[in-house]
Amino acid sequence: MSLKQRLSGKALELGFTDIGFTTTEPLDLYIQEIDSRPQMYDWLMTEQFNVKRGAFPREKHPWARSLLVLIRNYHRRSFPPSLKGKIGRCYQVDERKEKGEEHRRIKDYLDFLIQEGIRVYFDGETPARMSAARAGVVTYGKNCFVYARKSMLGASWLESIPLLLDAEIEPDEPSVELGCPSWCKNACIAACPTGALYSPKKMNPRRCIAYQSYYSSGITPLELREPMGTWVYGCDRCQEVCPAYNTGKLLSPAALETLAIIAYKQPITRLEIDQLRGLNSDGAVKTLLDKRLIKIIGKKESPGRPFLYGSTKEFLQYFGLKNLSDLPPINDFLREDAA
Repeated sequence: MSLKQRLSGKALELGFTDIGFTTTEPLDLYIQEIDSRPQMYDWLMTEQFNVKRGAFPREKHPWARSLLVLIRNYHRRSFPPSLKGKIGRCYQVDERKEKGEEHRRIKDYLDFLIQEGIRVYFDGETPARMSAARAGVVTYGKNCFVYARKSMLGASWLESIPLLLDAEIEPDEPSVELGCPSWCKNACIAACPTGALYSPKKMNPRRCIAYQSYYSSGITPLELREPMGTWVYGCDRCQEVCPAYNTGKLLSPAALETLAIIAYKQPITRLEIDQLRGLNSDGAVKTLLDKRLIKIIGKKESPGRPFLYGSTKEFLQYFGLKNLSDLPPINDFLREDAA
């Protein structure tokens, strides 16, 4: 097994949803973007912290040979409905102050890299989203967020974690491209409460609610207070209205029921699913196949040799599972129903 395969396998084993590799060459597109609007980004280019400096990984860290990017899904579980429209989802699972499961996950991976004899360093100045796009694990949206390319059903509720390595690893194919549906009519721009998004892939960070929540040193400007509405820390509007999110974020009750049956009873045929549900499952099975949550894993040795269905790697990643043994015991559900 190659080094790249070992690093990728360990990342997925620990629960990261994807991993990609790129070079330490300058992040040219990011540099061009910063240079084109210096008045909007001067707060990110100080002596203490400078993202433009971080966009030159090899110049800043001559020892670095590769850039590894981990993708973390921070929407593994549901969020309290009472906080919707008030606190951004990413801030509800923020572990910068109180360390938890995600902190342990990244620590375990760093320990693994060190055991492999690799020098590793996380530089907060390295542009995370552009690094992830160049490593081929995300695409950009018009809302300036990035969307998972091969995992998480293409969702944007993710964190990109770039790590500098002293090992020379073959880079992946870049995906620095717009991944929005061609028919989208700029829903994110229309929905932005404060007008921070003013054009596809263009944002004035000083008008963004997240900036006002986390980076602004003074009181929120008067002209932004009313548009902010009930948001008190962060904002999810441009992600919530995104067609890519709304078309794939929820499974219908029929699809969820079918998925649960397949997860617990696999390998299983469509007829067996129908018998357990008491309903035709053609539509639900097609939906789950389209979303890559299930796959055909063989044929049953019976008349007609019907297809057998099972769950996929994407199913495990989407629900934050390392393997099928992490599924809750089915008896737990039976006890709840009996109660």
